[in-house]
Amino acid sequence: MPTLAAGSNSGRPGRGFTLLETLVVLAILSLALTLVVPAVSRGLGTSLDDIARQLHTALRETRSQAVSSQRSLLFVLDVPGHAYQIGSQPQRSIPQEFALHVRTARQELHSGRAGIRFYPDGSATGGRVGVSQGDETIWLEIDWLTGRISRVEQ
Repeated sequence: MPTLAAGSNSGRPGRGFTLLETLVVLAILSLALTLVVPAVSRGLGTSLDDIARQLHTALRETRSQAVSSQRSLLFVLDVPGHAYQIGSQPQRSIPQEFALHVRTARQELHSGRAGIRFYPDGSATGGRVGVSQGDETIWLEIDWLTGRISRVEQ
């Protein structure tokens, strides 16, 4: 006759989860996250800081492309149209609740569209790009000599 020792697990099903059960739970969680996270982020809206960061990244991208391609490249801010454009790429829009401001060289102003040109050596025409909401304004200053973009909050 077989005997069982005290504390032996033989005769009882194993405790824990199988690999299949774990994979099913992970699949359900990933599906839930892909549906919930975008819905939550849409509800939060876009902040002034987000728009300033977006413009800062676009300006840096324009400068980087000008240097790497060894040709001048224009960053265009369409103030009335609430959009910006890097070279010949498609325009990217900015929500209407944000006001746009720009100061640039006279030769880069064309019917409500203002440009900041970056050159192959990294320099630029210089200027300021601003975005505001209410009383708060964030300026991005572009140094003409170095093309460096710095953020100034007012």
